[in-house]
Amino acid sequence: YVDTIAASNPVAATAMGIQGHDDKMSDYSPEGYAAFEPLYRDTLTAVVTAPVESQRDRTARDAMIDAIALDLLRLESGEHFRELSIIASPLRALRGVFDLMPRVSERDWLNIARRLSLVPGAIAGFQATLSEGLRRGMPAARRQVAENIAQAEIWSGLRPGTKPFFSSLVDALDQSSLNSTSLRWDIGRAGSQATDAFAGFARFLAETYMPDATEQDGVGADRYQLGSRAANGIT
Repeated sequence: YVDTIAASNPVAATAMGIQGHDDKMSDYSPEGYAAFEPLYRDTLTAVVTAPVESQRDRTARDAMIDAIALDLLRLESGEHFRELSIIASPLRALRGVFDLMPRVSERDWLNIARRLSLVPGAIAGFQATLSEGLRRGMPAARRQVAENIAQAEIWSGLRPGTKPFFSSLVDALDQSSLNSTSLRWDIGRAGSQATDAFAGFARFLAETYMPDATEQDGVGADRYQLGSRAANGIT
């Protein structure tokens, strides 16, 4: 299950410290999220029917059932269609994952260059998911949208006094022991495209999404129970 999750969600794999996926990108489009449903269902079936031979087996089984069943419930509820959390959205993941990637060897920097080149596609997929959420009448709150706009503008250098985050990767390469003109060019080009994608996302939120965002911050009992269960293990 972990191997499949890592292959299906490379950004999460990097966050979990699972090697071998750092040059790939997660799919934040509606189709990307939908692809997890059969994995969750098949894994639940396999776990429920797996032999239990010890208390450790029983604990592992119960924990997996609880976690994966919750993932399935959250997917079915459509929470991903309005996932503009300030600290845990795909936008945040696309920025933060580059802090977690190794920067030692030439291979490490090649992974960074390759993943950077995939950021615009990931942003486009996330926009498609948020747009589908609006179509379904599932908008995020205006305050969340405003803060995501701020994040995207800061990370793309649109705010006065800020520098595009992705250009800092070129600076970090320059400060390393590597001397590769081709790598520097690849990271510079991909970083510029990623910066443009973040700037475009800020405009999308401000011009297209914000007018349909909700004024209400509260999520309601049904959504709160899912969130509380994910964070605290209780409804």
